[in-house]
Amino acid sequence: MHERAVPAIIIIGLLVFMTLAVTVVAAAVPSYPIDSTVKTTADRTVSIAPNVTPRPTLIRPDDVANYTNYGYGSWIYGPPLSYPKRLDIMPAGYTAGSVTHTSKLVHFFTITDIHITDEETPASAIWFGLFGGVSSGYSPVMLLSTQVFDAAIQTINALHLQDPFDFGISLGDAANNNQYNEVRWYIDDLDGKEIDPDSGIIDDPIDGPLNDYQDKFQPAGINSSIKWYQTLGNHDHFYTGFLRQDAYSRQTYTGLDLLNHGNVFGVADGVNSRGMWMGTINGTTRNGTAYGAGFNDSFSTPPQVLAADLNRTSLTTSQWMSEFFNTTTSPVGHGFSQADAATGFACYSFEPKPGIKMIVLDDTQNETDSVDPTSYGYGHGTVDKARYDWLVNELDAGQRDGKLMIIAAHVPIGVLDPSNDASWSNYSYRKEDQIIAKLHTYPNFILWIAGHLHLNQVSAFPSPDSSHPEYGFWEVQTSSLRDYPQMFRMFEIYRNSDSTVSIMITDVDPAVDPAVDPAVGRGSLANLSRSYGVTAQQIFVNQMNPSPNGSYNAELFKTLTAPPAPPSVPPGDGDSRTAPVTTGPAGQASVTIKTNDLGQTIAPYTVQTTTLSPIEVTVDVPQSTKALAADGGHLGEVTVTPLSQEAVTAIAGTTAPAGMVFTAGGLGVECTPAGATFDHPVSITFTMTETQWGAALSQAGGKAEAITIQYYDTTTKSWVSLPTSAATTARSVTATTNHFSLFAVFVKTSTGSVPTQTTYSGETPTPVAVVPTTAAVVTTATPVPVSPPAEPQLPVVTIVAIIAGIAVIIAGALLLRRWWIRRQNPALFRKYD
Repeated sequence: MHERAVPAIIIIGLLVFMTLAVTVVAAAVPSYPIDSTVKTTADRTVSIAPNVTPRPTLIRPDDVANYTNYGYGSWIYGPPLSYPKRLDIMPAGYTAGSVTHTSKLVHFFTITDIHITDEETPASAIWFGLFGGVSSGYSPVMLLSTQVFDAAIQTINALHLQDPFDFGISLGDAANNNQYNEVRWYIDDLDGKEIDPDSGIIDDPIDGPLNDYQDKFQPAGINSSIKWYQTLGNHDHFYTGFLRQDAYSRQTYTGLDLLNHGNVFGVADGVNSRGMWMGTINGTTRNGTAYGAGFNDSFSTPPQVLAADLNRTSLTTSQWMSEFFNTTTSPVGHGFSQADAATGFACYSFEPKPGIKMIVLDDTQNETDSVDPTSYGYGHGTVDKARYDWLVNELDAGQRDGKLMIIAAHVPIGVLDPSNDASWSNYSYRKEDQIIAKLHTYPNFILWIAGHLHLNQVSAFPSPDSSHPEYGFWEVQTSSLRDYPQMFRMFEIYRNSDSTVSIMITDVDPAVDPAVDPAVGRGSLANLSRSYGVTAQQIFVNQMNPSPNGSYNAELFKTLTAPPAPPSVPPGDGDSRTAPVTTGPAGQASVTIKTNDLGQTIAPYTVQTTTLSPIEVTVDVPQSTKALAADGGHLGEVTVTPLSQEAVTAIAGTTAPAGMVFTAGGLGVECTPAGATFDHPVSITFTMTETQWGAALSQAGGKAEAITIQYYDTTTKSWVSLPTSAATTARSVTATTNHFSLFAVFVKTSTGSVPTQTTYSGETPTPVAVVPTTAAVVTTATPVPVSPPAEPQLPVVTIVAIIAGIAVIIAGALLLRRWWIRRQNPALFRKYD
């Protein structure tokens, strides 16, 4: 090789490597910061700053460039909020003066009405914001929905490190306009996947990263240890949350022409008439200029978006629910099951902690509902018969099993006049007063949580029978993340020293970064969104309850005293329940099993003996298990009944098998219906008290592996040992089986031969980790959590390019070395020239 060619190769190699390095750096999407100080409203509040600049009497909401010039959008930190003790549903004379919290039952957050928005959609409602006085139609906060959501998630993560959340739940209206791209941005924000909040053509109104609403960014993603659940809102499956989709509107979503319809607020058939172009946003402009909104005669040709985009597709309820299975955070489906997603049934329940039952109710309207001539649109609350029956079954089960119950829904109940377009529908299967009366029959029902109205409002529903105040409950609404005051809420529920519970509610402002970037003259985009939210409140003067800043903290008291019978249900309620559901023998518990047409369970099911049981036994039936009764029919219910040693002996007609003894206390349980079979392993876990575990270990000579679970074979009249695993820390033993029978715990004391059940073909029984509890647990739809999201990784192409660049550098270095040696010792290489 010629000597002068070597330096050239080295230079080329260096250039290649530098180019690759620049490409990698450029490909790394930056993230938005938040305020380094994360606080709640217990520390400080966010308030609208007093007006110091004379404002014009009228300003158009889309005159964004002049907001600051006219004195709009300024906010300040204010004093912290206290926690007034609310005793509205407590007995007369109750003071709570010396009451103390004895244990925390659950800690969670609610976030709602986030309204992730594709501002460039042709199916907007900007006309109503510019000319109708409706801020949900237009305000510039719509430009920054993904960024403020990221700031809220980062704030949640910071608070989680201070005091871990047991779970979080979003109360609906995740998307603004039920579009595919809006739902994906929402889920990806939580999953920590790159967000490109642009649609149609590629826009970058301001050169550089993180300085305009169209810039890509890397969201933090929610902490992988936080499980989050989802509720359906009206905006998630209706056009702007108000009108049902038809062929025209669905086609408009992915087309060029803007949406056109008549006066939907004043005419029942306004959606089917034409007369007004709804407008959209020009994503190439710095402040997101609104255009294309006006009456037909204002335009010679139909106004259009800059480019069509199939990612704007309008989703059905089933399609919307299915997107929550495309996630990297837990649980998969975020509460929804695949079977329910297929039918669009958006109700489910889960138990985040022992003794706490969350009932997630879809109380939004159906697409098939009739239009109410007294209050137009589809933003009302409602339940049809299927949802009402499901709700009653869930409440019955929770009351029977001694759970404290919380209903999570999008639409609140009992707070609005029926004529309001956000109130409860007159066409609901059960009217508001009937549903409230029904709720008053469950002393363990403590709380209804909701969004929808964009308010931090708290409402008390005292018992109709003053002699039984335990039938009262609370309703707590959470403000929107879109409109001022842009908050989410924390809940901490405590058991108190006097047979009451306290529900501590705390509002939280996202910790936006107020530091000003000299290049753009403003702080983070979440901070800009807060300023826009303040401006929208100043222009539209939306209802704000409570005043002056829309935030409210409190300690809500609820008595737990159990009564002998509930108050009567008013006529017309439609069911025969007049007393609390009771259990059978002490500690017995049951759960209803739902199966598909193949007889397979549609969700994982858990049934656990109640606190009245002398022992704690848990039975877990996996999802997609074919569960059959003895007659070959689909299994409808699973019951566990704890038994004493005497009862076990009486039923079995024999004593312990050779080489075995009953554990101290004679731990036994009967699982019914007898003869039920399963094609997947069903786990049975006995969790012992410290005394029971100590006695069993003593019998076993300190060897936990000598403690086994056996079932009684009625055919051979003998006990058969099951593959058993012991968990010393949990003080439990777990076995798997494919049928129901009588099960008991034994201790092996000698080397006798004990029959062992044949394991399943092709399957290895897996022990189930069980946390000892003191309350009954009946879970009907808890999806299996997935692994935490992986850390962001470089693309494979980039990795290969980096390796190639390094190889070029190494090769160049070797050639450089050879060239230098040759230059210094030409005689060594002369014979090769």
